[in-house]
Amino acid sequence: MMRYRHRLWLGVFALLAGCVTVGEPPISDKGAVVALVDTARADGAAGKTDSAAAALERALRIEPQNPALWRELALLRLRQG
Repeated sequence: MMRYRHRLWLGVFALLAGCVTVGEPPISDKGAVVALVDTARADGAAGKTDSAAAALERALRIEPQNPALWRELALLRLRQG
């Protein structure tokens, strides 16, 4: 009887774990900033780090107090050397 309960609970936890996704919170609630960050990430992945940095700097002009933007730019600058 006890093994059955353990298996039941394991099944329940497995189902619940599959339903819950943990992701990054949105970087901003402003559509323009989100679009610029998406562009910067795509450019950075394609090796176009200068245009990626320009997009992030434009996003920072819109939201200069957003720490997530500063982090994105810092990581990009680190990649640039």
